[in-house]
Amino acid sequence: MRPTAALLAPLSAMIPTLALALAAAPPAAGAATQTATLAIAQPETATTGRLDVTSRAFDPDGPIPIMYARQGKSISPPLTWGEHPPAHTKSFVMLAEDADALQTNRRGEVEPFTHWILFDMNSNASGLPRAVKVGPDPKNVAGAHQGRNALGTLGYSGPTPPQADPAHHYHFEVFALDRMLKLAPGVDRATVVRAMAGHVLAKGEMVGLYKYRPEKPEVPALFPNG
Repeated sequence: MRPTAALLAPLSAMIPTLALALAAAPPAAGAATQTATLAIAQPETATTGRLDVTSRAFDPDGPIPIMYARQGKSISPPLTWGEHPPAHTKSFVMLAEDADALQTNRRGEVEPFTHWILFDMNSNASGLPRAVKVGPDPKNVAGAHQGRNALGTLGYSGPTPPQADPAHHYHFEVFALDRMLKLAPGVDRATVVRAMAGHVLAKGEMVGLYKYRPEKPEVPALFPNG
């Protein structure tokens, strides 16, 4: 008997939740603890140029407000990196990664858990507004395309660390490039990082912390309106 759409729908809705649970699961007894390198620290993004990335939503290394987490509205926080990009800048890339959770990509490589991929932003971009739209081409960010995050969606997905974990570190990494990547929307993290190799003029990051808050029940936000 073929499965009907009515039977498949609940299973499809469970996939992002399962991805979160698997990424955050502790290693098996006796297994070596794995680590992964943030995009900003990988050889492909090496540069001496620096960007000063800030957010009016939270302080550096401070707590991320619940509205930007999946317990809240799961909308993206505002970011700024200045109005004077390096000479020859053609585009900007932004990645948001959880340094304390891992994912395995299609190539079998272990990576930080990816919450957001945004690329080919215009060279005159100086930041991002609050609540960037989800989907392949967000209308409120000129020229930009979005890649596929660890949950399989295109756009921002807010923090959701396991309830028993200490606060996780969320890195909002910005890269100024001397080229447009010209990749298709929906590409994965590894593809974007490899495409940046040799083209990063400057980079910077804003780090925020988030710990599960038991006083607020988790609200699923698989397709946030922001």
